[in-house]
This record gives sequence, C-alpha cells and structure tokens, in this order.
Amino acid sequence: MFDESATELQGAARDLPPAGLIAVAWVGFVLAASLVGLRLYVRINENRTLQSDDYCLITALVLLLVNAVLQTLQTQSLYYVVKNRAGQVPGGQQLVDQGNDYVRYQFTIIGLFWTVLWSVKASFLALYSRFFRSKPRYRRAWWCTVVFTALAYVGCWIASAWTCHPPSTYFQFGKCDKPVDDAGSVIAISYSTAVDVLSDLLIILLPSGLLRHLQVDKRHKVGLAGIFGIGLVRIPCAIIRWTQIVLSARTDPVGLVVWSLAESSISVMVGSLPALKALFTRTVHRTVQRSYEGDVDRLSHQDYELASPQARRTRLHGDAMLLEEQCWPESQERITHESLEIEDDNAAFSEALQKNEGFEPGRR
Repeated sequence: MFDESATELQGAARDLPPAGLIAVAWVGFVLAASLVGLRLYVRINENRTLQSDDYCLITALVLLLVNAVLQTLQTQSLYYVVKNRAGQVPGGQQLVDQGNDYVRYQFTIIGLFWTVLWSVKASFLALYSRFFRSKPRYRRAWWCTVVFTALAYVGCWIASAWTCHPPSTYFQFGKCDKPVDDAGSVIAISYSTAVDVLSDLLIILLPSGLLRHLQVDKRHKVGLAGIFGIGLVRIPCAIIRWTQIVLSARTDPVGLVVWSLAESSISVMVGSLPALKALFTRTVHRTVQRSYEGDVDRLSHQDYELASPQARRTRLHGDAMLLEEQCWPESQERITHESLEIEDDNAAFSEALQKNEGFEPGRR
C-alpha cells in the first residue's frame, strides 16, 4: 500500500485485475471473430461471393481487433489512475504521465467503439437495401434511416470532443474535471445512447411492413421477424452502459470499459447471426432426413423386399414426397411456390431474402 489512508479499489476494479480486463477484450473479439468467420463461410459456400453487408461486418471486426489492442495498451495507465484515487500508488509526475497516456487512448477507443456499432448498423442497412430496390416508398424510408444514422454518427464524434471545455484540453490529464465538463459528459453519453438506440429501432422497423404482407407460412414469418428484430439484443447493453457512465463513470472507469467491450463485441456477434440461419436450417433438415430415412429402411425393409422393383420405386417416391411435405416446410420449392402468390411489390423482397439465407434450387 502507498500510505495508511489507502483504501481498496472501487467498482469492477476491486474484483477484476488488469489481466482480467484484457481477457474480457480478447474473449469478446475471439467470439465475435468466430461468428463472423462462420458467416463468411456460409456466404461463400452458398453464394460464391460476398455482399456489401459482409464487408461492413468485416470492417466492424477489424475495428474490434484494433480496439482490443488499444485496450490492452491502455490497461496499465487505467489501473494506475484507479489505484491513485484509492491512494495505493503515488501521484506527481508519474501520475501525470500515466494519466496523459490514459486520455489519449481513451479518445481513440471511444471513437472505435462508436465506429464498430455503426459499421454493424451499416451491415443491416446494406442487407435491407436489396429488399427495397423496386419499392419506392420503402426505399425512401431506407434513405431517411441512412441519413439519420450517418448524422447521428457524426454527432457522436462532436459530442465526445466537447466533453472538455475547451476541447483543446482533452488530452491533458486532470483538465476535464470541472463541473461544466461533468455536465458535458452526461449530455454527450445521453445523446449518443439515444441516437444509438433510436437508429437500431428504425433499422428493425424498416422491413416490418413487407413482413406483415408477405404470404408465407406463419412459422417462416416468425423466423424472419426474429432475424429482423435481433438488434433488440443490443439495446439493454447500451442502456446499462449509459447508466454506468452517468452514475459511476468517475468512480468505476473499469466497469465502464467492461460494458463498452461487451456492447461492441455483442454488436458484431448480432450482426453475424442473420446469415447463419441458412446453416442452422440445413443442419436440422439433414438430421431429420437421416433419421426419417433410417426409420423407413428399418420398418419397411421386409415389405419392400416382397414388392416388385416397380412397386418399390413407386413407394420410395411416395415416401420422398411425404418427407418433403412433413420435414421440409421451408424448402426452396415451397417458398418459391408461395412467393408466386404474393403481390408484385413483395417479389423483390422474397428474392433478396432467399439469396441472403443461402437457398439454392435443389439444395437443403
């Protein structure tokens, strides 16, 4: 301990050592990278090419990697500042040097944090743009969402810069502790969280009109609603991060970092999930098919042996048709048949949806 008045660390730093914080950053990146890699495998395997939404998600993953590296480098100075507040390490010039390193990393990390989130939003917007190519009304709503999301991103950078008064003192440790700076920080995080959540909600609502009128079976429609609404998972993380900053940013900066890392990693994971539906669906279908075919072979072997070759072929064909009806309600053939019954303004949506899910004629 540095002196007798030293106290234990406050907040997350009390239970999470520096190595633990670094582990949080890298575990989040590894999990996100695994899902992104699986998504790219599905896309390349099914479509033989990547789409614009894939490149947006790759950008988010690269930025998440850079963020993990910077967080690793910042951890030493972050914990030095936290320990100094608890009286466990000395102040003086060493504190100034460590503090300056901390705020320099912090500005870049905050910018990367917002850029990761907005890259994932761009991925969803790029995906939805293919649904609305021939629908002027939805296209206009899409453009309004794009403009709002872009302006909100610029606003996040401006708000972050004005958390210090004047902004030129941002990179000088200890110069942003004035009451006006505290108020500016609350305003900045409240604004950025509000536009983050609002832009997510707008993106989620974009395809809702088409989904409501799409003439497919209820189970498939529920599955699509789950895909389009998956961004809701991020919203609680954003709100928790906001409360962490507003209520305890000064006393628990380590907790703030943990929630920022969690939100950015979860955001990339969520952005990877829509393209993985096709892989999950095919795996389930193949498992059901193998199980069904095994039961047919075991229960009907004797009966087939007594029948003529022509009768066996006829019955096998009948079983295959029954399997198609019972086990493959979401097959490409049925989706194509149902899509032919919908209005003309839903045709482009179905085509883009099938391409995104990786469906190909004759494949399961």
